[in-house]
Amino acid sequence: MTISAAQLRAARALLNLTVDELSKRSGLSAFTILQIEAENERPDISSDMGLLKTRYEVMGLRFLADGDGEDAGAGLRFAQRADHTPGIRPEKLNSTNDG
Repeated sequence: MTISAAQLRAARALLNLTVDELSKRSGLSAFTILQIEAENERPDISSDMGLLKTRYEVMGLRFLADGDGEDAGAGLRFAQRADHTPGIRPEKLNSTNDG
């Protein structure tokens, strides 16, 4: 799946990461991240984009390709975690289960 610079910018925003924080987590320089997000072409950009994609997936994001889902373009969302529980519906909340 091909990802875009816009998806990578959105991923960083969803996780509320600064460029410096992402640099520490990914091993890429802050300058390289800014180049990728600005869509500056470099010969090795696809491998760096792939590395960022992998890091974001580890942090709980899922990249969506153009056409994933009905009438949908490329995008991004939080991945469902294995420990996901539906919780308590708002109308069922009361003082005994308000934790």
